[in-house]
Amino acid sequence: MRLKGISPFEQHAEKMVLGVVALAGVGALVLQFLPGGNLIKVGNEQVTPGQAFAPVAREAQTLQARVNSDAPALPQAPSFTLADKLNLAGASLPPAPQVALGIAPRIGAGSLSGALASGLYEVPAVPAPAKPQAVAYSATVHPAERLLTPELATVLPEKQPFDLSAVSIEFTFDGSALRAALEADPDETGPKEPVPLSWWRDSAGAGDQVVVLGVDVERQMVRDADGRSVPETTPPEPVPPMPGRFQGLKAWTEGVRSVGDVPSALDLARFNAPDIERPKFYTTIAGPEWRPPSTVIAAGDPLEKQAQVRRIRQTEADVRRRIANAEARLQQAGGGGDDSRRETRPREGGGGGGKGGSGGPRNTAPTPSPDRANAERQQLERTIESLRRRLDDVARQLIALGEPVDGYDALAPQDESGALPEEPTPLLENAELKLWAHDVNPQVGATYRYRARVVVNNPLFDRNLQEEQKQLGAASTLRGAWSEWSEPVTADPKRVLFMVSAEDRSAISPRPRATAEVYEFYYGFYRKATVGLEPGDIVAGTAKLPELRAADMTKLQESMTAGQPGMPPGAGAPPPPPPGRRGLDPGVRAPRGPDGMPTPGRQPNTGQPGATGTSTPEIVWPAWMTQVLPNTLEFQVDAQLLDVLSVPLDNRQRTHVVLRRSDGTLATRVPDLERASDLLKRLEASEKAGQTQGQEPDRLEAPGPSPIIPPRRREEDRGRAPGGGGGGGG
Repeated sequence: MRLKGISPFEQHAEKMVLGVVALAGVGALVLQFLPGGNLIKVGNEQVTPGQAFAPVAREAQTLQARVNSDAPALPQAPSFTLADKLNLAGASLPPAPQVALGIAPRIGAGSLSGALASGLYEVPAVPAPAKPQAVAYSATVHPAERLLTPELATVLPEKQPFDLSAVSIEFTFDGSALRAALEADPDETGPKEPVPLSWWRDSAGAGDQVVVLGVDVERQMVRDADGRSVPETTPPEPVPPMPGRFQGLKAWTEGVRSVGDVPSALDLARFNAPDIERPKFYTTIAGPEWRPPSTVIAAGDPLEKQAQVRRIRQTEADVRRRIANAEARLQQAGGGGDDSRRETRPREGGGGGGKGGSGGPRNTAPTPSPDRANAERQQLERTIESLRRRLDDVARQLIALGEPVDGYDALAPQDESGALPEEPTPLLENAELKLWAHDVNPQVGATYRYRARVVVNNPLFDRNLQEEQKQLGAASTLRGAWSEWSEPVTADPKRVLFMVSAEDRSAISPRPRATAEVYEFYYGFYRKATVGLEPGDIVAGTAKLPELRAADMTKLQESMTAGQPGMPPGAGAPPPPPPGRRGLDPGVRAPRGPDGMPTPGRQPNTGQPGATGTSTPEIVWPAWMTQVLPNTLEFQVDAQLLDVLSVPLDNRQRTHVVLRRSDGTLATRVPDLERASDLLKRLEASEKAGQTQGQEPDRLEAPGPSPIIPPRRREEDRGRAPGGGGGGGG
C-alpha cells in the first residue's frame, strides 16, 4: 500500500544512515590489517607500533661495534697556532695573589730504593721515654676556637661557656740513644750488619731520615670519680689524639704506600714537627693560662701561683707609682742651686700678715734656700734609688714565676710555649727532646696514671731486603718501648662538696647543724656557695658571679668570615683576653684585639694631670660578645643531712657528718679533715681569682709604663721654709 504524500527517500532515510555507519566501521576494521595503515616516527623512520624498538636496537648494535673496534675513528684535531691562542697584546691581567705553595719539591734528591741488599739487618729498638709528668688543667675554650675546630663538639659542652677539663702529659725522649741503636752492630761478630747510613741519613742534606711521627699515650684509672679504688689489673685504654690538631701518624699511614712516598712524607713530618711533638692547647678565654706540666710542677699549683702573681703585681704597680711621683718632684726641684731659676708658688690657704708673719706678698711661699733645695734633691734621688732596688726585687719575683716584666726582658725566662727554635736540634742528636700530649676527655674527678711511647718511621720499610728478611720492611712505622707510669693525677672535678664545720646537739643548740661549701667550675674558675644545714636539708645554694658575657656565635662567625675574627685563624693563636679585664695602666689606651676592636676589659681613666687614682670605668666588650649571662649560679648536690655525731678518733673527739644520697647510701664526712684538704685550698684560690674576673690586668699583655702622676699638694709643701704667709704666732 503506498503511503500518500511521503517520498521513497523519506521512507528509507534511516536505512541509508545505518548502512553508511556500518560501511565506515567495516572500512576501519579492514585498515587495521593493511600495511601502512598505523605508523609512528622513531628518529627519522616511520614504523608500525610493533617495530618501534627496531631502530633503537640497530643503533645500539652500531655503537657496540664502534666500541669493540680495534681501529676506532678518531676526531680530527683542531688546527690553530699557539700565537693565536696566547695573543696577550694589550691585555691587562690582574695581579696574581701570593699563595704559599707548601714544601718545595725534592728535585734531584737521592732515591730511597736500590739494588738487592747484600747484608742482613735488624730493626733498631726505639728507646722508651723518660717517666711522664701529668698535670690537670681546666679552663674555658675561646668560642672562636670552637668555630675553627668543629671536632671540638665531641668534648665541649653544647652551650657556652665552653668549659674543658683536661690532663697534660709531658716527657722527654733520648734521640741520641736511637742513633746509637741505628749505628750498633746487632750481633757484633755475627752475619748481621748495622743499618746502612744512607737509609737513615740523607746524603742530600735534607736532614735525618728518621723522624717522630707521633706519640702513643695510655691511661689507667686508679680511682673513679667517687673515690673508689680500681683494681690494678684493669687494662689501660689509649688516649685519643687531640681533636683539631695535626696528626702526623695518621698523615703518614694514609700517605705512605711504598718507599717512593717516603721523601715527601718526611718533609711533611718535619714541617709539622712542632704540632706533632708539642701540640698547643686550645686557645682559652677564661681561667689560668696553660703551661707545660714540668713548669707547673716546678712553680707549684697554678691557681695559688695566680693569686701570688696578683699580689706581686699590686706591689709592682705601687712601686712604679711612687717612683713616678718621686721623679716628678725631682724634675720640679731641678735646676741646681741657682735661686734665680726658682719662682715662688701660691700656697693654698695661706694666711695674711698675722702676728710675727713675714712681710711678703699674701698667699705666696718664699723660695727655699740653695742648701735646702740641694738636700731635697739628694733625698729624692736616694728615695728613687731605693724604690728602683725594690722594683728590681719585685721583678725578680715575677720572672721567677714565669711572668713578663716591662723593662726586664733580659732576665725573662726562655719561651716554653712549644714553638721550635729557629735552628732546632736534629732528632738523632737531641738527648732531651721535649714531648707532650693532652687528654681532653678524661672522666672528671677520676684519678689516672699515664704512660707514653714514641712512634718513628721504619728505615727498613720497603727496602729491597733479602727474601728471609722481607717482613722487617713490611711496616712503615716503628713503635718504641713504653715509659714508666706517671704519678697519679686527678682530673679536675666539675662540682665538689666540702663539709667545713659541724656542731652536735648541745644545751645551747638542741638540733645539730653543719655548714657545707659547694664549688662548681664555671667560666674558667670555681664558684662557691656556702650552705647552712639542719637534719633533713638538701645541699643546695646559690653562688654570685661577676659580670660575664657569652659570644653570639652567629655574629662571631660573620666577623671571622669578613676577615675580622675574634681570634686569628689557626690553632693556638693568641686570643682576646678574658671578658672584663682591666686596662693596663691609667692613661694608657685600651688594648685592642686582632679584630681591631677593644679587647674585653675596663676602660682606663683619662690620666689627666691632677688625677690621683683610677675612676670606676665601664666594661668594653667586643661586638660579638652580646649575650649577658646570669649573675648567679644555682647549686644542688645529691646529699641530704641526716645527723651530726661526735666520735672518738685519734685520742680526741671528732665531729662526723652523716649524709644520705638519693639511692639510699650513706656517707660520713669529717669537717676537720676536709678543712685541711689540699684540694679545698686550691679551689679556694680559684674562687678568689674568679671574684675579680673582669677587673684584674690582662694576663696576655705585659704591663705598660705607669703614667707620671703629679704629686699631691701635701708632698709639695714638704721641705719649704717655715713662716710663709700664715697667720701664725710670733
